[in-house]
Amino acid sequence: MKPILEFDLHLFDLDDTLINTRPAYHAAQEKAVRNVFPGLSNNNITENLSTLKWFCQLFGSGNVEAYFRAFLEIHPDLFNISDNIVASLLEEYHKEFQTQLRSFKGITDYLESLMAEKKVLALVSNGHHDSQTAKLKKAAIHSYFPEHLCFISGNFKPDQKKPSPYMIKSACQKTKILPQKTIFYGNVESDMVAGKLAKVSVVHFGGSTELPADLPPIAQPDMSFLDWRELHHQVFGPSTTKK
Repeated sequence: MKPILEFDLHLFDLDDTLINTRPAYHAAQEKAVRNVFPGLSNNNITENLSTLKWFCQLFGSGNVEAYFRAFLEIHPDLFNISDNIVASLLEEYHKEFQTQLRSFKGITDYLESLMAEKKVLALVSNGHHDSQTAKLKKAAIHSYFPEHLCFISGNFKPDQKKPSPYMIKSACQKTKILPQKTIFYGNVESDMVAGKLAKVSVVHFGGSTELPADLPPIAQPDMSFLDWRELHHQVFGPSTTKK
């Protein structure tokens, strides 16, 4: 892959690429269960949280009420299922999630350095528009991604979300920057596939997720790293701040 500063358009996935979504909702799930069911032993909590995380993955992290209800349904011996219990779980979850959500260390430095080089930044994210833009604001990185350069799947047809290349191609068309001059940063194989199908270069950020070892070539990144500070150091030299 050519040097990163030769790319003019820098596209970013949001969840677990720019911000720590997965650790935040896992922490929020645990806090909700502990606060709403204080009588549970630590062993019961550990076992039940594993099931809850599985339901979260199955239903999708954005469908919080649905996966909490499914979780309660399979534990009638432990939990009294009622709308009040669900409401309490959701209240505790959302309160803790907002507390835990933040951008990864080093990302602000990296975005600032790209802006100083006159690069164009855009967001390409699956999810609901309102929730994704709220996350950007909560993580204090919304100023780097103007509304017209936020390509969020909730604003598109269902078959246009990643791994479809549609949103990435739309970003290239909107900015009038060729795919050859575009790079996309993501954290899962659907990001890699979307980028490769759009003919842009792809970078895997593994801060909280790892790619399976046996992925086909279409899902292989051009570059992979574990930390934004590491990438910033490679591209721009040592950082002078601790953001």
